[in-house]
Amino acid sequence: MARTELAGWLSHTRRRAYVALAIFVLAGLPLYLWFKSALHAPEEKLLLYNSQAPVLEGPTLSGADFNSLLYGGRVLVYVFVDPRFESASRLGTMIRAWNERWADGRALVIPVLVGGDDKVRQDWAARFAVKLTRVVIDRTGKLCARFLVLDPPVIYVIDGTGKVRFAAPASEMSEDKKLAATVEKYLASPTRRFDRSPP
Repeated sequence: MARTELAGWLSHTRRRAYVALAIFVLAGLPLYLWFKSALHAPEEKLLLYNSQAPVLEGPTLSGADFNSLLYGGRVLVYVFVDPRFESASRLGTMIRAWNERWADGRALVIPVLVGGDDKVRQDWAARFAVKLTRVVIDRTGKLCARFLVLDPPVIYVIDGTGKVRFAAPASEMSEDKKLAATVEKYLASPTRRFDRSPP
């Protein structure tokens, strides 16, 4: 009799364990996965890789207008940066190095300044020897919205056909090897001419 009761009790216990496991799998696991993904979700959803990049156009520090359509065939590196922040110094140093590295003009680095007044912007450009005709000003946030930049600094690499080949918050970049390798991969031949492109 005792064996029968024990077998019945074990059977009920097993059944309860299976029901608890089923409830966890059906309800608990999806909830856990959602919570985990919410914790590790990227803060910023940038333009998708291989998507067609919007046209970058706006006033520059020189007073002229910049329009990315005039630079067809070149790799364009857009650096959205607020010159008032500490990160702007590190990025300025990187931008100067990139300008020296791609001095042949096949890749152009275009800082997009999203904060500060005219003096702050001019001082930043002078400090890092950036050409004023290649520093775009986003006073209204229109360019940030177009490129889905919620929290600068952000870096984009756009290939010669206008497609996004790299997109990342610059704050996550400890070094620029990945970005440089991406740019080099999409550079046009050194013999290609850019006669119709502005300097």
